[in-house]
Amino acid sequence: MWGFARKSLKAFGDKRPTDPTSMKEGGVEIKKPNKSNFTGSKYNNISLDHDQSKLVTAEINRMKETKPYQALAVELLANSKFRITECLKLKKSDIHDDYILFRKQTSKLRSKGIKITTKKVPITDVMQTIINEIRETDKKKPHLKFVPWLFPSPRINLEKLNDTQSYPGYAQENDCRLRDISETFSIIRENLGIEMSLKTLRKTVITDEIEAQRDEGKTEEEAVKIVSDVTHPGNPGTTKAHYYKPSFKKQLNRAKKISQVIQLKRGS
Repeated sequence: MWGFARKSLKAFGDKRPTDPTSMKEGGVEIKKPNKSNFTGSKYNNISLDHDQSKLVTAEINRMKETKPYQALAVELLANSKFRITECLKLKKSDIHDDYILFRKQTSKLRSKGIKITTKKVPITDVMQTIINEIRETDKKKPHLKFVPWLFPSPRINLEKLNDTQSYPGYAQENDCRLRDISETFSIIRENLGIEMSLKTLRKTVITDEIEAQRDEGKTEEEAVKIVSDVTHPGNPGTTKAHYYKPSFKKQLNRAKKISQVIQLKRGS
């Protein structure tokens, strides 16, 4: 609050007072509690193993009959490194032959000193399958033809959408895009009985990519650095601390692989 008052509101004029939270200036250190009271914090250290991911995919496919765009958005999250808000801000025009244009307007990058730029995200085979399903869904909903959003809202006002003279630009407004998929995901979670959150999906993708790099012979630090260059540029510490969450089964499998290598070296 003090920083906002000084920088944004210019409340102190030219005379900068002591920062009450700066230890160097004699202020008071505000420590975060060791235990979070946020309900979702119980999912902070969770990622899905292979079998759980297969169950989630199967449940997503079942949800497509009643909530097609919501389910497809969840599926894209489960197979890409997009954040939730970034995924829901994608436009049809962002989809190209072999890449998704990751516009800086969709980014939620928080790392200080990192310039946000437009990037091209390669389309994997799984992502292409999801994109194809989105296009097939679009064909069943011709009234949404001129809505630019990749995931249109199910609550679009059709009267405003069709009356372009009275409501020019309505199709481009945020009201016409899907803005929340937590309800759909909650149904998926309850049906499966798996402890997870929406953020668990992204953590799983990032964890799997780091594990794949380690399988190729990279050290943990090297693998985290490679993946973080895409997910958290210039801040591998964030990737390691908050997104690399191998499940116990993954840790057990890696321990067995390391044990086999050690035994092979001893026997040779």
